[in-house]
Amino acid sequence: MVNNAQSQLLPIEIGRHARGSQLSQEDYGKAVGLSQQSISIRVQAARVADTTDTTRVVDADRWRHLAEIHAAPEWMWPTLVGTLLTEEGDTPPSVDSIRKTVKPLRHLLIVGG
Repeated sequence: MVNNAQSQLLPIEIGRHARGSQLSQEDYGKAVGLSQQSISIRVQAARVADTTDTTRVVDADRWRHLAEIHAAPEWMWPTLVGTLLTEEGDTPPSVDSIRKTVKPLRHLLIVGG
């Protein structure tokens, strides 16, 4: 069941909860007062976070970076997340910078193997 407690969750936690619910993203969004697009972005960030090492991505605002990385092929996520792993005090790349980096990578496939 979805309730007002979701408003207290971080964006990645909302994405994780939405993924685990039995609701569509649209219905989940209605239940927590967010648009389907907002839920979709959070789910994308959660998928990247759950399949890569994001333990050093300490800034809660970097979830948008993870959502942008989701557009790249999944096999590239660990490398792209590595661009976010900055030392404390370093300025991470902007969300727009991540978007521009990922855009030409969207259709890359692993060839051979």
